[in-house]
Amino acid sequence: MFNKKLQVEKVEMVKKIIRKYDYGNYEATHKECVELGLNVNRPALDRLGEKLQMLDSQAKSKSKLLFDEVDASDDKEPAIQLSPEPPTAMDVSSNVSSGEYGQFSNRADEITYELGALRIRENELLKELSVIRKKTSN
Repeated sequence: MFNKKLQVEKVEMVKKIIRKYDYGNYEATHKECVELGLNVNRPALDRLGEKLQMLDSQAKSKSKLLFDEVDASDDKEPAIQLSPEPPTAMDVSSNVSSGEYGQFSNRADEITYELGALRIRENELLKELSVIRKKTSN
């Protein structure tokens, strides 16, 4: 299980580097991956970058469509009403209709992406903390 988690973190780190270079500069992406100690197959990196760009552009267009639909509504009521307590998972699952499924699925994808980014950041901070502790222990 630990090994799989480590692999997922490495893939997320590679995705972050690909996005850093705007999906196009695969040579620089590969070089940075190698410098970080990530063993990456260059042709596979190119394919991953192309697929990632396609997935990210689809996610952006879907979220843009959702925002456009909210802006275009003629209702005087706000699209999202804040309640004092957030809904529980049971509340959400019981009120999902087939039309809302896509919105929940998109939100689930966004949450998953954010959690991955947090894990990457956590890993970077833990490495930095480890280096600091090694330097201060001497």
